[in-house]
Amino acid sequence: QRVVQSSSIAVYAPRQYEPIDELHPILLPSAGNPLGAYGASKAAAEIVGLSYYSSNGVDFIALRNSAIYGYGMRYPMYIKPMVENSVRKLPTRFATGGDMRRDYTHVKDIAQAVLKALDVPASTLTQRIFNIGSGTMHSATQVAETVRKILPEADIEIGAGLSKLEQSDMRARGMLDL
Repeated sequence: QRVVQSSSIAVYAPRQYEPIDELHPILLPSAGNPLGAYGASKAAAEIVGLSYYSSNGVDFIALRNSAIYGYGMRYPMYIKPMVENSVRKLPTRFATGGDMRRDYTHVKDIAQAVLKALDVPASTLTQRIFNIGSGTMHSATQVAETVRKILPEADIEIGAGLSKLEQSDMRARGMLDL
């Protein structure tokens, strides 16, 4: 039996280098987690899981997922409102965010990663934490362009720049080392 935690790249401290690998700091003496309580709680869960692994032998793997999108998504992250509004022939407007870059990862790819994490023989593991992503960064503007290619009638406007939350978010986001 194995515990597979659905973690997040939100655990990472402000970006120190790219590509961001699993050894990238999750805490710096000079800065807390830029993604607040969410990132801190995911990091805490990883620490607890790894502690149970090292002290009690509980088989544990953490998957640091990046910007999940797909059927059933609740958190908008630009994709959801762009696609849903375009299908409904409604306009989509964002005052800022065109420069927000994420490593968008489809939910089916996340599910496949979970299945692989459950099946991999423990004896072959050299680490217990893995980044899960597509390996490419896309801006919200690029996402809008893709939606327009698929749905030419899509009415999407997205302003340049980043909101305050996105500015904080971008400090930790970067190309992942998969």
